[in-house]
Amino acid sequence: MDDDLDRMSREQLIEEVKKLRGGIREHRDTRLHDLCWHHPALWGLLPEKTDPVPVVPAWPEFIRGCIRYRQSLDVQAPDAPRASEPYGGSHSEARVARIWQGRISAARAEEYEKYLYENGIRKIAATAGNLGVQSMRHRNGSVVEFITISYWANRQDIRNYAGEDIEKPRHLERDAEYLLELPQTVKNCDLTANEWK
Repeated sequence: MDDDLDRMSREQLIEEVKKLRGGIREHRDTRLHDLCWHHPALWGLLPEKTDPVPVVPAWPEFIRGCIRYRQSLDVQAPDAPRASEPYGGSHSEARVARIWQGRISAARAEEYEKYLYENGIRKIAATAGNLGVQSMRHRNGSVVEFITISYWANRQDIRNYAGEDIEKPRHLERDAEYLLELPQTVKNCDLTANEWK
């Protein structure tokens, strides 16, 4: 199943290990209600591109399993901090929109769109605390501008993802290769209206 590893160079193997470590860290850093979430982005790092449909237990058995899992955390992580934050997982809970913009040659726009989705959008969507993410593009002559907007309940959730300086972009590994210039800042905007249909 893993014969592809035999054909990889040292550099490709290192890149593969980095991707796997990144996926494991994202899963490890999951917090609060997201501990119980479905994480297809993690097995999306595997070379076999499948999307296995899980066997979903009926509600009574599912709730019993959730209770048992929560009880196990008291045994396995007795010193971990406890939180009483209410569950919120929809756009109606979003209070902050994080906006990133980058420019690229139109000739490479299709290629970058796929790269951005696989290495940026999917990872943001799988990040604990993220409530949704959108990507869009606008062409102006020979230049295409990509805009990514991610939604968060608060700025602390953004810090958990981006680091203490939330005005600083988290560049993707190949952004310097693709983009005409690396953006120096991102905007973190307070939502004043949020009328999702």
